[in-house]
Amino acid sequence: MTSQLVLPVGDVQATKISAGLLTLSDAGQLGVRYVDDTDTVRFAPVAVIDETPNGAWVTGLPDRTRIISLGQDYLSEGASVKPVPAGGAQP
Repeated sequence: MTSQLVLPVGDVQATKISAGLLTLSDAGQLGVRYVDDTDTVRFAPVAVIDETPNGAWVTGLPDRTRIISLGQDYLSEGASVKPVPAGGAQP
Protein backbone atom coordinates (compact mmCIF):
# COMPACT_ATOMS: atom_id res chain seq x y z
CA MET A 1 0.00 0.00 0.00
CA THR A 2 1.31 3.45 -0.90
CA SER A 3 0.05 6.94 -0.30
CA GLN A 4 0.93 10.49 -1.13
CA LEU A 5 0.70 13.52 1.12
CA VAL A 6 0.95 17.12 -0.04
CA LEU A 7 1.51 19.77 2.59
CA PRO A 8 1.35 23.39 1.44
CA VAL A 9 4.18 25.26 3.14
CA GLY A 10 3.82 28.66 1.51
CA ASP A 11 3.86 30.48 -1.78
CA VAL A 12 6.85 30.70 -4.08
CA GLN A 13 7.28 32.45 -7.42
CA ALA A 14 7.60 29.82 -10.16
CA THR A 15 7.54 29.66 -13.96
CA LYS A 16 6.19 26.83 -16.09
CA ILE A 17 8.53 25.92 -18.95
CA SER A 18 8.95 23.00 -21.30
CA ALA A 19 11.14 20.36 -19.66
CA GLY A 20 13.12 20.32 -22.93
CA LEU A 21 14.50 23.77 -22.07
CA LEU A 22 16.34 22.42 -19.03
CA THR A 23 20.06 21.92 -19.52
CA LEU A 24 23.18 21.37 -17.46
CA SER A 25 25.96 23.87 -16.84
CA ASP A 26 29.59 22.88 -17.30
CA ALA A 27 29.61 22.18 -13.54
CA GLY A 28 26.58 19.87 -13.84
CA GLN A 29 24.04 22.28 -12.35
CA LEU A 30 20.47 22.14 -13.69
CA GLY A 31 19.21 25.36 -15.25
CA VAL A 32 18.26 27.23 -18.41
CA ARG A 33 20.15 29.50 -20.76
CA TYR A 34 18.68 32.92 -21.43
CA VAL A 35 19.57 36.21 -23.12
CA ASP A 36 20.05 39.27 -20.93
CA ASP A 37 19.35 42.93 -21.82
CA THR A 38 22.71 43.22 -23.62
CA ASP A 39 21.96 40.15 -25.83
CA THR A 40 24.51 38.08 -23.93
CA VAL A 41 23.90 34.41 -23.10
CA ARG A 42 23.53 33.72 -19.38
CA PHE A 43 22.82 30.60 -17.33
CA ALA A 44 20.25 30.58 -14.54
CA PRO A 45 20.35 27.67 -12.11
CA VAL A 46 16.82 26.48 -11.36
CA ALA A 47 15.05 24.08 -9.04
CA VAL A 48 12.18 21.98 -10.40
CA ILE A 49 9.35 22.16 -7.87
CA ASP A 50 6.71 20.29 -9.87
CA GLU A 51 6.34 18.46 -13.16
CA THR A 52 3.18 18.05 -15.20
CA PRO A 53 2.51 16.56 -18.64
CA ASN A 54 2.45 20.18 -19.91
CA GLY A 55 5.79 21.30 -18.47
CA ALA A 56 7.98 21.78 -15.44
CA TRP A 57 7.46 24.43 -12.76
CA VAL A 58 10.84 25.96 -11.85
CA THR A 59 12.16 28.58 -9.46
CA GLY A 60 15.33 30.64 -9.77
CA LEU A 61 14.70 32.56 -12.99
CA PRO A 62 15.11 36.35 -13.07
CA ASP A 63 11.82 38.28 -13.04
CA ARG A 64 11.95 39.01 -16.78
CA THR A 65 13.72 36.33 -18.78
CA ARG A 66 14.14 35.69 -22.51
CA ILE A 67 14.76 31.94 -22.46
CA ILE A 68 16.67 30.45 -25.39
CA SER A 69 14.37 27.83 -26.87
CA LEU A 70 16.41 26.59 -29.86
CA GLY A 71 20.12 25.84 -29.89
CA GLN A 72 20.72 26.47 -26.18
CA ASP A 73 23.14 23.54 -25.98
CA TYR A 74 25.32 25.09 -28.72
CA LEU A 75 25.83 28.36 -26.84
CA SER A 76 28.10 29.08 -23.92
CA GLU A 77 27.62 31.64 -21.20
CA GLY A 78 28.98 35.05 -22.18
CA ALA A 79 28.44 34.62 -25.93
CA SER A 80 26.87 37.56 -27.78
CA VAL A 81 23.81 36.66 -29.85
CA LYS A 82 21.18 38.32 -32.01
CA PRO A 83 17.86 37.02 -30.60
CA VAL A 84 15.07 36.11 -33.01
CA PRO A 85 11.47 36.29 -31.73
CA ALA A 86 9.39 33.12 -31.45
CA GLY A 87 7.63 33.96 -34.73
CA GLY A 88 10.93 33.84 -36.64
CA ALA A 89 13.10 36.38 -38.37
CA GLN A 90 11.34 39.35 -39.94
CA PRO A 91 12.37 40.68 -43.37
